[in-house]
Amino acid sequence: MIDYTTLIKNKSGDTVTELPQTASLTCGWYLNAPGAVTFELPKQGSDLSSDDITLGFTEIEVYRNNSLLQAGEIQTRSGALNQGMIQYGAKGWLSLLEARLVGNNIYPTSYNEVGLSAILDNMIVNTQIGWGNIGLTVGTLATSRTAIRNYQFDTVKSAIEGLSNSNISNGLDIEITPGKVINSFYPQRGRVLDLAFSTGTNIIDHWVTEDATALTNKLTLLGAGDGANMLTSTSQSPDYLLNSYRLRERTLSFKDISDQTTLDERAESERLVRQVPKQIVTIHVTADDWGAYDVGDSAQVDIDDGLIQVHGLYRMYGIELTRSNLGRETAKIIFNPN
Repeated sequence: MIDYTTLIKNKSGDTVTELPQTASLTCGWYLNAPGAVTFELPKQGSDLSSDDITLGFTEIEVYRNNSLLQAGEIQTRSGALNQGMIQYGAKGWLSLLEARLVGNNIYPTSYNEVGLSAILDNMIVNTQIGWGNIGLTVGTLATSRTAIRNYQFDTVKSAIEGLSNSNISNGLDIEITPGKVINSFYPQRGRVLDLAFSTGTNIIDHWVTEDATALTNKLTLLGAGDGANMLTSTSQSPDYLLNSYRLRERTLSFKDISDQTTLDERAESERLVRQVPKQIVTIHVTADDWGAYDVGDSAQVDIDDGLIQVHGLYRMYGIELTRSNLGRETAKIIFNPN
């Protein structure tokens, strides 16, 4: 059986308590987004007291066979009268930067043709001055293209995410490891794996969602300003998509963006994910191949289930590893080729 050690710590790094081996938990990793840990404890009969876990102060570290698997700050707790368990939720370190601001209207923080990774590095350093220090360190930063950025009361989290491929074209992929090391990848993170997932072999279950409700092939973003002074950017799909789906227009508001280049990049990125029907493929597998894949990697997926047909190379956008209260491990992989 795989050995798990789950430590509850305070902000000073001191261990407050250790979760029992019978506690079920799920660790999650997501591309260009905070990781997560969720776990359950019985309301009655636990060695833990309500004082052992203080939301927004207590942190969790999950070790799998003595290697740090995932970590974060415990931020949520929920339970109900007729439920015997309490559910806790922790978010990865990137989530802490949602409560940090960069720039203001008098002294905006600006970068003029500075590398994306260099902007990332500078923001991480500046946000950790004095009481802001949360222990983040810079690891490997990829050499990347340059960009123009202007920040006024943006959260550091949104500013970092705005440098990523999730929000702009030709951006970075960014991770903050459980050990609080920040790395960037350019043009993108991940490998093409010699690994296949298919029904009838290693897929236990699957969920496939396809959605054309937000289909858009001419997208206009509304930036800072009003009236004739408003920044706007329009991105249009190639003619073959306009011919296939006919004209589908939409506007999105990004009033916090005050730079034309940034708005143009965001418009193209948003249009690319909306110009064809959205498809999200999720598979449930055993943990036998755990460690052979990571977020950003691509693998062959073959699902043959009547009207549901999925065949091709798909990129991993999310991975979740669950350890049940009986010690059984399963993994969930979320693919989104759009």
